[in-house]
Amino acid sequence: MKLSFRIAAACAALMLAATGAQAAAQGTQTITEHDQCHTCDMWITKWPGPKAEIVMKSGNVYKFCSVKCMTCTLLRVGQNAKMAGIWVNDAGATDWEHPEPKFIEAKKAWFVQGSSRKATMGKSVAPFATKQAALEFQKKYGGKIYRFNELTKEILGCGTPKKKPIPME
Repeated sequence: MKLSFRIAAACAALMLAATGAQAAAQGTQTITEHDQCHTCDMWITKWPGPKAEIVMKSGNVYKFCSVKCMTCTLLRVGQNAKMAGIWVNDAGATDWEHPEPKFIEAKKAWFVQGSSRKATMGKSVAPFATKQAALEFQKKYGGKIYRFNELTKEILGCGTPKKKPIPME
């Protein structure tokens, strides 16, 4: 019995270490009440809904108040080779009102756009790790399902920014 407990504890420790290594590898950061959106300057934690981050190879992290704000910014300025990763909150794994940094790769996510759930920029863009989770959310809150490369300025309703986008190095 004691041996089984020790094996289980060792396995749990290895899983935690692997999760920590994955988080460190992706380079995302916790979003705090002191963080403002890279694009629109809104206080990120003041508003509900999934958040996003762009991690640069240099280690710089750009935080966004919403998936819509981040995606519209990328559609305006483009992606570049200096970007190490584009990360979004998994709306199926975190609280909508106060999302925790449970990030997934944007390019692998399933997005529900135009649901009845409100986020920082009005109608939400909710990312999910699986298509099934996106379908369940869509059934409950409406909207349409997209992959990252299908999101356009027209689909998202990207308006003209109030300030010129700050370049991401």
